[in-house]
Amino acid sequence: MLDATDRRARGGWGMRTLWLFALSAVAVLVTAVAAGAVGSATPAAKRTSKLTVTLHTTSNNILHGGTTTPNSVTAKYESGDSQYWQAVIHNRAGSEVGSENSACFATTPDVGICTTVDELPGGTIVHTGSGRTTGNTFTGAITGGTGRYRGVTGSVVTSWQNASDAVVDYHLSWR
Repeated sequence: MLDATDRRARGGWGMRTLWLFALSAVAVLVTAVAAGAVGSATPAAKRTSKLTVTLHTTSNNILHGGTTTPNSVTAKYESGDSQYWQAVIHNRAGSEVGSENSACFATTPDVGICTTVDELPGGTIVHTGSGRTTGNTFTGAITGGTGRYRGVTGSVVTSWQNASDAVVDYHLSWR
């Protein structure tokens, strides 16, 4: 029987070591090439779309100092007031396609923070943001969605036409 010194002298372990070294080098090379291919891949194209709907509030109230009052275009807000509404969403053809539920809180008399869930065909879109309590345009960030809107980002611009009706433009992006 040969001991370790004899095997090395005859090349028995040397060839095996060389073979294992070559196999390891190939494995490292394959891994590096695969990592490079993944790292250098062009990111998936962003898919974008715009969706415009109208909404009509069916309930729109302000909680002010413990008293609930209907919303008014001339409403005055104080810090801590809240406003909440439910609206019906219509497509451009005027057909009812969903609903909106929103809650806003006045942080100052001039600024409020709103979170809204819009239930649309195939899923929901959630958006939030802060805006002035005066004026008729509110822009929020889309923070998520479900169903066909899963993974969506973007923005929502709501332009109030009067105390009950608004045009809503969704600027949607997916990766």
